[in-house]
This record gives sequence, structure tokens and C-alpha cells, in this order.
Amino acid sequence: MNTSKLLMHALAAAGLLATALPALAHIEYYDLNQGKQIGDLTAAGKAVAGNDIPLSNPAYWSATYQSVTSSSETWTSLGGSYASGTWGYQLKVVNMDSAGWTDGLRTNPTGGAYLLGDSHKVNWANFHLSQASIVSITVTDPNGYGLNPSLSLYRGSAVYQAHDDASVDPLNPKGGPPFFAKIQNAKDTGSVVDSQGITSAYRNTLTNSGSYFGQFNALGDFSVSNSAGNWSAVDYVASATGTVNPDGTWAGNSNSNSLLNLSLGAGDYIIGFSGNAAPVSYASLRSSDTSSPFGTPTNMEAVLTFSAVAAPVPEPESWALMLVGMALIGGVARRRSRQRV
Repeated sequence: MNTSKLLMHALAAAGLLATALPALAHIEYYDLNQGKQIGDLTAAGKAVAGNDIPLSNPAYWSATYQSVTSSSETWTSLGGSYASGTWGYQLKVVNMDSAGWTDGLRTNPTGGAYLLGDSHKVNWANFHLSQASIVSITVTDPNGYGLNPSLSLYRGSAVYQAHDDASVDPLNPKGGPPFFAKIQNAKDTGSVVDSQGITSAYRNTLTNSGSYFGQFNALGDFSVSNSAGNWSAVDYVASATGTVNPDGTWAGNSNSNSLLNLSLGAGDYIIGFSGNAAPVSYASLRSSDTSSPFGTPTNMEAVLTFSAVAAPVPEPESWALMLVGMALIGGVARRRSRQRV
């Protein structure tokens, strides 16, 4: 877990400071606000060339414009409603990839083969918080296959219908013809800010000694683009996984992993979740390798449980006590400073 970023989100919450199934070719989201999957051709899910925003128009990201509920997934309301600020959903997805999350662990910035994961092998869910909230997320393997279902939480939204190696953000950009020397796309320098105000993470595509396979980073920031030319980055917050067997066998020792009681500020967030049923070394073989004891990943399931509760607003008396305490601390500091002088 990235403690410093989690602390910043906690402070923001206190007021002091998807879903792509493995078979699909781009990121789609299970919308945990509306209990629906955002469909490609709905008003909420159209990508418009050049607008460079996470979804075609966030004004359409509502129940009014979202009519798609995937027939292959099962939604269960856990009560409440997004409008009330307290709500939850349990989502059962099929075609869980056995090691899609594993693939995102290989992030050595100095180079090497098969760095970063295939975003197509990860399921994606999104949610928006209209106010500071306490959020809990759990991913479970209901059949007990030992898939070690793992998840990562990010601030912001990856651009809708994004995929690895889009023309705006290629995996291994080269010049040519006639020259095919490696070049570095501006998106890879770590200094480009997207329309959400999030800076892309540095990605070594200039001297990388191997080939990037994807752009999904399970333990850090990453950026992606779609075919329409939209591009965005997401800011890593936290992740959860179990420990796989040290002898390298497939089954992980955890059938459920959670991020519980996170204090998050208002804004957009996404969850990337998939299996981590193999050691990191398996990432070089790819998740769909038929040597998996599960064969090519089909019909493996995961259950995502999500809940959000609006964070309590401090009473006026609490704020007054806090201000008095800060004033006392400041006074002590000033006296000590004068004594030293």
C-alpha cells in the first residue's frame, strides 16, 4: 500500500487539505454508482476524438444515460443509494483471468522484457464520490480455485475504451521509415498532465532493452489512450493481494483480498482486479498460456463487493477544539523558539 498517497486522500477526506473482460479489446467499466456496466455505444460510453477526457461526457455518467447491464454478470444491491451517500453493490463477474494482476507487477523502469501488464486481462470498475467517504472493497474467488483475486485502487479514470499500444501512447515508439531507432513519446516522460490534473508516470521506452507487453501497473501510476485519441493517467492509491505459494505452484493461498475502511476524498476512482495465482516470473509466459492448470481462462469467476459511507462531518465543537489545540501547539513552538534565541 502506498502510505503517503493514502494519507493524502485521508486528509482530503477530513477536509484538511470495467470493465474489460479478458476477451475484449479495451477498457470498459462496471459502474458501482449505478449498478450497471457502461456500454460502448451508450451516451456515457462514447469516445470522441481529441476531447482528452476520461469519458465522452461526464454529464452523461448517470442512470439516465446508462442502459447497459451485462447479461453475463450478476448485480446485488447492498442497500442505500448513491444519492444518499451510503450505498454498496456486490458484482459477480465471469471470465476472471488467472494472472492478469500478476502481469502488472513487472515494472522495472530500467528495461527488460514483458514489462507492465495487459490491461485487457484486468476487470475494471469505476465509482464517483460526491463527498468524502469511507470505502471498503473486497474481491473473492467464489469457487475456491486459489486464483488469489487481487485489486488495485486508483484516483481518476482511465480514458474509456482505452487499450495498450494506442497510437497516441505507443508501447515502444520508433521513428521511421527509413529510420527505426527508438524514440520516446512525450507521454512517457513522466511530466505530462492530463485533463484530470494527474501527471503520467515515467515509462522507459527510450532505452528499454525488451518490449513492453502492456501498460497496466498493479503497484503504481500508469496512463493509457483509446483509438479516438483520448489519453489520461491514473494515480495509484492502494492495492491488496495474498501471498502465492513459494514453490511456484499455481494456487495462491488466499481466496479473498480486501481494502477496508479507506478514507477517500470526493472525486473519481477506478478499481483494477484480476487473479494473482502465480509467481511474478509467470508474467513472462502471459496469463492465457495453456500450460495453466486452468487452461485458457474461461468461466472463472470473481465477486467484487463495494461499499461507501459518507464520512461524518465534524461538529462545530470538534472544529473549535481542534483550532484551540493547534493554537496551543503554535504558542508552545513560539516560546521554545524565543528561548533558543
